[in-house]
Amino acid sequence: MRNSKSFLYFKKSINNHLIFMTTRAGGYSAGEFSSLNMGLNTVDDLSIIKKNFQLLQDTHNITNLVTLNQVHGNTVHIVDLKNIDKINQIDGDGLFTTDENIALGIFTADCYPLVFIGDKAISVIHLGWRGLNLGTIENSIKLFQEINDYPKRAFIGVGISQEFYEVGIDMISQWNKDYNVDEALVKDDSNSYKLDLKILIKNVLKLNNIDDYEFLEGCTYKDRDKFFSYRRDNGVTGRHLTVVMKGSSNE
Repeated sequence: MRNSKSFLYFKKSINNHLIFMTTRAGGYSAGEFSSLNMGLNTVDDLSIIKKNFQLLQDTHNITNLVTLNQVHGNTVHIVDLKNIDKINQIDGDGLFTTDENIALGIFTADCYPLVFIGDKAISVIHLGWRGLNLGTIENSIKLFQEINDYPKRAFIGVGISQEFYEVGIDMISQWNKDYNVDEALVKDDSNSYKLDLKILIKNVLKLNNIDDYEFLEGCTYKDRDKFFSYRRDNGVTGRHLTVVMKGSSNE
């Protein structure tokens, strides 16, 4: 049975695919990690984190769940039933599969998780400013194209809002000019700006001719009772997991 406090679902559905993002509610972790901490690389008790994973998998009837050791890069790994053990927890920031029996998961706690759905494949990627600027979206799209597919819809989870995302001028100078970063900036003071990653994600999707997308509402920094936030909690916090699993072609 789905727990509306623990899992957020998108309004649109497509081909019986399973797509959701966890919140911080309804799990077993305590203290700073209370309570549905999915972060395998946090200092939370690993045995408790595994209980949180079991809750997620039991709730959604998931057998094969793959995650990454995320490094704010742009590598997207292809996953199948033959290499699933090798890929699980390898360094990277995106996952891609054409298999129906594999759930792909990405950790976040201010960055944005993005799910792509095509006719043949699915992908999930981790988008902080570095990964977005390094072309993680484009790298995922290339894998679709290699099998004569293309993302027909994008689903984006909850991340930090512009109100709480202060950045320096040095970071802004590094941005890909094609992404129109000026549209996503508000001047904060003489040395800093506030950046809207949602606008930048929309800009990159538009550049790649993807107009059908859905964002979950909320802000990880502001909504303390609902979400973990790396910035708000000075790095000592849990992680959400955004999951996608391909629907059966027989359904």
